[in-house]
Amino acid sequence: MALRINSLLINEKNNSGTTSLMLAAAKGWATVVMDLLEHEEIHFDATDKNGHTALKIAVDNKHDTVIQIFESYKITFDNLKKKSAITKDYLSDANVPSGVPPKWRRVS
Repeated sequence: MALRINSLLINEKNNSGTTSLMLAAAKGWATVVMDLLEHEEIHFDATDKNGHTALKIAVDNKHDTVIQIFESYKITFDNLKKKSAITKDYLSDANVPSGVPPKWRRVS
């Protein structure tokens, strides 16, 4: 079941600069991470006050399943550095599942 998320709050940060995606990555909540990444407004490249992204937090906490989810969405350290984790060229791929908001279609 997908989370119902308010578009205005999905990227809200607490006093430490932590977003809901970062918290889910830190806790290893794979299903929540996937649901958040399905939301087209999510800022997967947001950083907290320490400069850490959700991916970095997942790696630091050794949450392999969450790391694999990020990779399935083509969210890697290299792509974050390039600021091009998901491109319009990728969206034209015929292997992309339908029914997912175009910005966040996961790689099979």
